[in-house]
Amino acid sequence: MIEANISLIDSYEGVNFIELSNALQKFYMLSLNTHENVKINQQVVLSFKSNDCFISKEKLKNSFINELHAKIIEIFEGKIITILRMQNNFCTFEAQINTKAFTDMNLQINDFIYTYINPNALFIKKFIC
Repeated sequence: MIEANISLIDSYEGVNFIELSNALQKFYMLSLNTHENVKINQQVVLSFKSNDCFISKEKLKNSFINELHAKIIEIFEGKIITILRMQNNFCTFEAQINTKAFTDMNLQINDFIYTYINPNALFIKKFIC
């Protein structure tokens, strides 16, 4: 989970583009429905599902504009699905990939990788008073 403050809300025809930031990074979220507490400077906790992201060993330019650079701290390797637990300076999170991709990428504990999250996949888990 990621703590951040709402810094921009841009709405058009029922679609909301929300920019959020913490001391180290900006995040972007798209939503159709917004909670009444969504307002500039509101502090929130952001989250995403572990299967709503993709990972890369290299920095990429792509449409998944939310990027987290993090260290793999744990690996839960299954027959079909592998879960990577990662940590950076401000959060710990998980990414789920298929085990074939995990093996092909030759990922190890202590590797640093990039995780990309689509703005549609980011959501506000809770509002901080």
